[in-house]
Amino acid sequence: MKNKIQRLIQGLLWVITIVPAAYVMKHCIIAFFNGTYHGFNSDEKIYGFNAFVDVLLSFIAFEFIFFVIWFICLVITIVYTIRIHKSFEQLHV
Repeated sequence: MKNKIQRLIQGLLWVITIVPAAYVMKHCIIAFFNGTYHGFNSDEKIYGFNAFVDVLLSFIAFEFIFFVIWFICLVITIVYTIRIHKSFEQLHV
């Protein structure tokens, strides 16, 4: 029973970590193909990898607190996953 609860917690942590990253990547990919205006009051529209990076850095810069929370969640998820796999290996050796 304990193992099932740990796996459920692990799955929820990965979902909580992946969903915000997928949201940002969706907007970056849309900007890659459709382009984005660089900066405020800019008439120049950029496309491709430059647009991808511009949108990604904009999300990091203007949503910095969410980026920090996401990064902490990612670290917690990775550490928890490693801990579960190590304990699982010790049980089955």
